[in-house]
Amino acid sequence: METTVFNIVLYGCETWTYDKKIRDKLLTFEMYCYRRILSISWTERKTNREICDKLRIENDLLQKATESKLRLFGHICRLEDNRKLKTLMFGIVDGMNKRGSHVESGWTTFSADVRLDYKSCTVWSKITEDGNSL
Repeated sequence: METTVFNIVLYGCETWTYDKKIRDKLLTFEMYCYRRILSISWTERKTNREICDKLRIENDLLQKATESKLRLFGHICRLEDNRKLKTLMFGIVDGMNKRGSHVESGWTTFSADVRLDYKSCTVWSKITEDGNSL
């Protein structure tokens, strides 16, 4: 299951912008798959926690997607400063989008998706630049 279905579902998740709708869909699909594996009908009224405990699942799909996004962020942090991808991630992109509001930097969307505050991201960024692992 994890080697086929979940890898296909999470393909490219490093670049996704997570909102409530996507998060709910990911978690719903994951629980749907687990219920199918265990042949549990929705009428049996088993909680998601009971199913995860039964299968000994520690990380859900959303956590795996966030880990993947953090891995990409670490890779970008270790790039040379003159690389365009790093400039795009940490710099401010000039211009306006189609609706007239300012274009957000990659840092803004990343920190919102991963739900990190600026202080912890700065510390994490400095650690990855030094080459130390967490």
